[in-house]
Amino acid sequence: MTLAAILISPTMLVKFDNGSSIGLAAFCAAIIGGFNQVRGAIAGGLLLGVLENFCDAYGPSSIAPPYRWCC
Repeated sequence: MTLAAILISPTMLVKFDNGSSIGLAAFCAAIIGGFNQVRGAIAGGLLLGVLENFCDAYGPSSIAPPYRWCC
C-alpha cells in the first residue's frame, strides 16, 4: 500500500490516506483468491480487474469506484 501511495502522490494532493482505496481493492483481491496462496491472490486480482472494467464499460457511471479520479 505504501508503494501505491508513493506512485499516486504526484498526480494527487499528498494526504495521509493516499492509496487506501487501492489498498482496499488489493485486499478484496486477496480475499477472493485466498490469503495463503499467491496464485489465488493473482487470480483474484485479475478477476476483480476484469469485473471492474466490465462494469465501467457496460454499467451506469454513477457506480464508478472512488479511485477512478481521472474520469
